[in-house]
Amino acid sequence: MKKLVLLTLTVASIAHAQNPATPAAVVEAKPPVSAAGAVSVQETQVAPTEARKWGALLISESFMGVDDAERLGGTAPTHTVSQVGMNYKVSPTWTVEGRQTFSSATNRENFAPSSSASNPAQIHRTQGLVALDPMIIAKLKTATGVLGSNPLSHAFRYEIPVGQASRELKRNGYLRYDTNLAWNTTPKLETSFGISPRVYLNSSENPNAAVGSNAVYRWVGGPALTYAFTDKVNAYAAYTVDARSSTADHGTLRFDQLNLASHEIGMNLSTTLGQGNITLNPALSSDVTLDDGTSSIATTDSRVFSHENNTYYLALTATY
Repeated sequence: MKKLVLLTLTVASIAHAQNPATPAAVVEAKPPVSAAGAVSVQETQVAPTEARKWGALLISESFMGVDDAERLGGTAPTHTVSQVGMNYKVSPTWTVEGRQTFSSATNRENFAPSSSASNPAQIHRTQGLVALDPMIIAKLKTATGVLGSNPLSHAFRYEIPVGQASRELKRNGYLRYDTNLAWNTTPKLETSFGISPRVYLNSSENPNAAVGSNAVYRWVGGPALTYAFTDKVNAYAAYTVDARSSTADHGTLRFDQLNLASHEIGMNLSTTLGQGNITLNPALSSDVTLDDGTSSIATTDSRVFSHENNTYYLALTATY
């Protein structure tokens, strides 16, 4: 079954169109299970090569719930988020990039019902292919680290609120920052910590009366371990926590959500194609709440990696 599902996801990714050391847990949006999102370390790393000013990229991420796959087989819903973009190397340290994002779904009638405008069940309630918000990203590569880490890269993103979900939620845009602190523990083992604060800018017409025009702040981050078998193949384990607050605008830090944790295991397989790089990233993630002991992988009643909490994930990244 797992081989069949991964094959299905592969076909979906290629049909719809991170870096070898990038955990998938740190990619934005895990819709079938939750809105975990997590820390996209790859955001700080996809850039033109040193020899070229211009570059292009294609990123395609597919998600399928394990429980859906076992119950529904070939009719299980699959959600795919694809990005196409161009980037320009302004200087040896700065790169600017523009991307357009698309969301597509197969067997969309089998998504679990949801009233959230950002859930794939709502995004694809009338059509299988939807354009999401385009984005502008500025990336800075530095020569220094923090606390002995490898040199840091920084990505600053703004998403323009013209997509379906942003229009329905009356948003004024979305700000996001990404960086990744990484230490080479051994020649083959890397320890890292992803950091990704984000801000949803809401308008006074926000249909969520409880939030209104307040901005929603998200703090997303967590550690990861990556083991490199070769310079083209690695495996990783990552843990990500997602916290949200809509009261920080008023100087009161009260979390609307502080109960989501994502555990993920996966691999990165990379190769070259002409002057480009291709990376395939299969993974299994498990999103659980922090409300009780079932969220800990170390407890006897743990629900981590239980079928109802699991998602098959497959990402395809091509950079030129």
